[in-house]
Amino acid sequence: MEGGSQAQTPEAGRVRPDGQQLQDISNTIVQLQKRFFGKGPTKARTSWAGDDALICILGGGFTPVEQTLFEAGRAETVQEMRHAFQLAMEDRLRDEIERIVGRRVVALMSAAHQDPDVACEIFLLEPKPDDHDSPVRAENAELPVMP
Repeated sequence: MEGGSQAQTPEAGRVRPDGQQLQDISNTIVQLQKRFFGKGPTKARTSWAGDDALICILGGGFTPVEQTLFEAGRAETVQEMRHAFQLAMEDRLRDEIERIVGRRVVALMSAAHQDPDVACEIFLLEPKPDDHDSPVRAENAELPVMP
Protein backbone atom coordinates (compact mmCIF):
# COMPACT_ATOMS: atom_id res chain seq x y z
CA MET A 1 0.00 0.00 0.00
CA GLU A 2 1.15 3.50 -0.74
CA GLY A 3 1.48 5.52 2.44
CA GLY A 4 -0.20 8.66 3.76
CA SER A 5 0.99 11.97 2.46
CA GLN A 6 4.14 11.96 0.52
CA ALA A 7 6.54 12.36 3.41
CA GLN A 8 8.48 14.95 1.45
CA THR A 9 7.34 18.11 -0.24
CA PRO A 10 7.88 17.97 -4.00
CA GLU A 11 9.41 21.46 -4.19
CA ALA A 12 12.50 20.96 -2.09
CA GLY A 13 12.49 17.34 -0.89
CA ARG A 14 11.90 18.53 2.67
CA VAL A 15 10.26 16.16 5.13
CA ARG A 16 6.81 17.32 6.23
CA PRO A 17 6.43 17.69 10.00
CA ASP A 18 2.96 16.09 9.85
CA GLY A 19 3.90 13.31 7.40
CA GLN A 20 3.69 10.54 10.00
CA GLN A 21 0.32 11.82 11.20
CA LEU A 22 -1.06 11.79 7.66
CA GLN A 23 0.35 8.30 7.07
CA ASP A 24 -1.31 7.12 10.32
CA ILE A 25 -4.67 8.44 9.07
CA SER A 26 -4.30 6.60 5.75
CA ASN A 27 -3.26 3.37 7.45
CA THR A 28 -6.08 3.59 10.00
CA ILE A 29 -8.78 4.09 7.35
CA VAL A 30 -7.43 1.19 5.28
CA GLN A 31 -7.31 -1.10 8.33
CA LEU A 32 -10.86 -0.19 9.38
CA GLN A 33 -12.15 -0.94 5.90
CA LYS A 34 -10.31 -4.26 5.77
CA ARG A 35 -11.64 -5.23 9.19
CA PHE A 36 -15.27 -4.22 8.72
CA PHE A 37 -15.81 -4.44 4.96
CA GLY A 38 -13.73 -7.51 4.20
CA LYS A 39 -11.44 -5.72 1.76
CA GLY A 40 -9.57 -2.48 1.98
CA PRO A 41 -7.97 -0.15 -0.51
CA THR A 42 -4.60 -1.07 -1.97
CA LYS A 43 -3.47 2.57 -2.03
CA ALA A 44 -4.22 5.52 0.20
CA ARG A 45 -3.01 9.09 0.55
CA THR A 46 -4.16 11.68 3.06
CA SER A 47 -3.56 15.41 2.64
CA TRP A 48 -4.57 18.61 4.34
CA ALA A 49 -6.97 20.83 2.41
CA GLY A 50 -6.52 24.12 4.22
CA ASP A 51 -6.44 24.26 8.01
CA ASP A 52 -9.74 22.51 8.71
CA ALA A 53 -10.04 19.63 6.25
CA LEU A 54 -8.36 16.30 5.67
CA ILE A 55 -8.92 14.36 2.46
CA CYS A 56 -8.04 10.70 2.19
CA ILE A 57 -8.02 9.33 -1.36
CA LEU A 58 -8.36 5.54 -1.46
CA GLY A 59 -7.74 3.34 -4.48
CA GLY A 60 -8.52 -0.28 -5.22
CA GLY A 61 -11.07 -0.99 -2.51
CA PHE A 62 -14.07 -2.47 -4.28
CA THR A 63 -15.01 -6.01 -3.30
CA PRO A 64 -15.69 -8.73 -5.88
CA VAL A 65 -19.42 -8.41 -5.10
CA GLU A 66 -19.33 -4.66 -5.78
CA GLN A 67 -17.39 -5.15 -9.01
CA THR A 68 -19.86 -7.82 -10.16
CA LEU A 69 -22.80 -5.51 -9.45
CA PHE A 70 -21.08 -2.65 -11.28
CA GLU A 71 -20.40 -4.81 -14.34
CA ALA A 72 -24.06 -5.90 -14.32
CA GLY A 73 -25.17 -2.27 -14.57
CA ARG A 74 -26.05 -1.93 -10.88
CA ALA A 75 -23.74 0.97 -10.00
CA GLU A 76 -26.50 2.62 -7.93
CA THR A 77 -26.66 -0.47 -5.69
CA VAL A 78 -22.93 -0.25 -5.04
CA GLN A 79 -23.25 3.46 -4.21
CA GLU A 80 -26.09 2.72 -1.79
CA MET A 81 -24.02 -0.02 -0.11
CA ARG A 82 -21.02 2.30 0.19
CA HIS A 83 -23.16 5.07 1.67
CA ALA A 84 -24.72 2.68 4.20
CA PHE A 85 -21.25 1.43 5.15
CA GLN A 86 -19.95 4.97 5.63
CA LEU A 87 -22.88 5.79 7.93
CA ALA A 88 -22.28 2.63 9.93
CA MET A 89 -18.56 3.44 10.25
CA GLU A 90 -18.88 7.16 10.94
CA ASP A 91 -18.33 7.03 14.71
CA ARG A 92 -15.31 4.75 14.39
CA LEU A 93 -13.76 6.95 11.71
CA ARG A 94 -14.41 10.14 13.67
CA ASP A 95 -12.93 8.67 16.86
CA GLU A 96 -9.76 7.54 15.10
CA ILE A 97 -9.18 10.82 13.25
CA GLU A 98 -9.78 12.80 16.45
CA ARG A 99 -7.29 10.58 18.30
CA ILE A 100 -4.63 11.07 15.62
CA VAL A 101 -4.97 14.83 15.02
CA GLY A 102 -6.20 15.94 18.44
CA ARG A 103 -9.12 17.94 17.04
CA ARG A 104 -12.84 17.24 16.88
CA VAL A 105 -14.31 16.08 13.58
CA VAL A 106 -17.41 18.20 12.92
CA ALA A 107 -18.37 16.66 9.56
CA LEU A 108 -17.51 13.56 7.58
CA MET A 109 -18.28 13.15 3.89
CA SER A 110 -17.62 10.16 1.74
CA ALA A 111 -17.75 9.49 -1.98
CA ALA A 112 -16.91 6.51 -4.18
CA HIS A 113 -16.29 6.24 -7.90
CA GLN A 114 -16.08 2.96 -9.79
CA ASP A 115 -14.07 3.56 -12.94
CA PRO A 116 -11.41 4.28 -11.82
CA ASP A 117 -11.88 2.46 -8.50
CA VAL A 118 -11.35 5.33 -6.05
CA ALA A 119 -13.02 6.73 -2.97
CA CYS A 120 -12.56 9.82 -0.81
CA GLU A 121 -13.11 10.37 2.86
CA ILE A 122 -13.28 14.05 3.79
CA PHE A 123 -13.01 15.10 7.42
CA LEU A 124 -13.87 18.67 8.42
CA LEU A 125 -12.28 19.59 11.73
CA GLU A 126 -13.33 22.04 14.38
CA PRO A 127 -11.56 25.30 13.54
CA LYS A 128 -8.66 26.40 15.68
CA PRO A 129 -9.78 28.94 18.32
CA ASP A 130 -7.96 31.85 16.66
CA ASP A 131 -9.32 31.09 13.16
CA HIS A 132 -12.38 33.32 13.03
CA ASP A 133 -12.65 33.17 9.22
CA SER A 134 -12.85 29.40 8.88
CA PRO A 135 -15.67 28.36 6.53
CA VAL A 136 -16.44 25.55 8.97
CA ARG A 137 -17.68 28.01 11.61
CA ALA A 138 -21.49 28.04 11.69
CA GLU A 139 -21.73 31.81 12.00
CA ASN A 140 -20.04 32.15 8.61
CA ALA A 141 -23.12 30.58 7.05
CA GLU A 142 -25.22 33.62 7.94
CA LEU A 143 -25.72 36.09 5.17
CA PRO A 144 -24.10 39.49 5.76
CA VAL A 145 -26.41 42.40 6.44
CA MET A 146 -26.62 44.58 3.38
CA PRO A 147 -26.33 48.39 3.95
